[in-house]
Amino acid sequence: MVRISDILKQRGEFPEPEPPGKKKSEESAKEKLPEYTEKIETRAGEGAHISNAMAGGEAGAEKEMQVARAIYHMQLDLEESKRIYQRALEIIKEILDKIESKTTPSDLKGVYEIVNVIADRIVLGDKELIALTTGGYSEDSYLYVHLVNVCILSLDIGLGLGYNKSRLNELGVGAFLHDIGMIKVMDIAQQPRQLNEHELEEIKKHPIYGSDILSKIENIQKGVIYVVKQEHERINGTGYPEGLKDDQIDEYAKIVAIVDVYEALIHLRSYRDGISPHEAVKELLKINTTMFFEPRILKVFINRIGLYPVGCWVELNTGEIGKVIFSNEDSPLRPKVNIVFSPEKKKLPQTKLMDLSKHTNVYIKRSINPQKSDLKFE
Repeated sequence: MVRISDILKQRGEFPEPEPPGKKKSEESAKEKLPEYTEKIETRAGEGAHISNAMAGGEAGAEKEMQVARAIYHMQLDLEESKRIYQRALEIIKEILDKIESKTTPSDLKGVYEIVNVIADRIVLGDKELIALTTGGYSEDSYLYVHLVNVCILSLDIGLGLGYNKSRLNELGVGAFLHDIGMIKVMDIAQQPRQLNEHELEEIKKHPIYGSDILSKIENIQKGVIYVVKQEHERINGTGYPEGLKDDQIDEYAKIVAIVDVYEALIHLRSYRDGISPHEAVKELLKINTTMFFEPRILKVFINRIGLYPVGCWVELNTGEIGKVIFSNEDSPLRPKVNIVFSPEKKKLPQTKLMDLSKHTNVYIKRSINPQKSDLKFE
């Protein structure tokens, strides 16, 4: 499918409402997705600290201590991360199927619930959920996976910007739905060729289509609609659909704009290869020489994602090859790497974890694009 972010590359503070129908209180497991969140909620001795700290009523130092304690004690189930990811895909597919059949969703309850769960996991430091965003997918499932991935990564950036839980949820819903208008132009977008001018102009209407769909849903948050309508705007005024600049663009939309392009770059398309997460970060910096993106938010994005993002495959100076599983913000060139291949490029019977920030004689020699390697990475 032709991504509009690729086309653009070639061509040169809000109130904090709760989701509709929700009270401002700590949600119970029944208000979320019981089958995917029971383990989180039953560990309330730790998890409640997170919710309380993120609500914004604690002193700074005490807030950080509560979050740190909660993360330390919480043992995240990696298989649960995969189940949450899969459930998110099911929910967005249901929404898009309704829109494609010309049925406006009556509410977004399922979306608010799954975004709330994902936000909890991101606050708890779920790197597995972030790593899942680097996986491959088929052209038919592209839009579903893209929306879920952008939601996950946008929430991580929101956390880096200091958003409380309410703002994270609103940002997450906007990111989860940011490209829903594409369902109206999929017959054009899926063409495996260069599009003509008329087709390009039609695809560039998808933010309007998306915002129109959402505006018909009762009690939809304004911040969500802003994301859908403005995430293709650029701070230098070269974006669309209205050519907005700087402070005219909603901050949530500025976050999703960066993540949208990054996520598109790292995945294969029918008309081009994907690039490694490391190369995608460099490409974002290159693109921003023309001030496409908000520099402050781009800086937070890179600090959170890392120069070698979670999920990125790298070769060390020892010849070993591994997958980045954790980014060290204080040492961006020295993440934690799960070593999978020996110096002889033989798959190890058991992987080994290496924190490069504690092994100063070992460093990353280069990033590796699995799509261009003969090794069997998965």
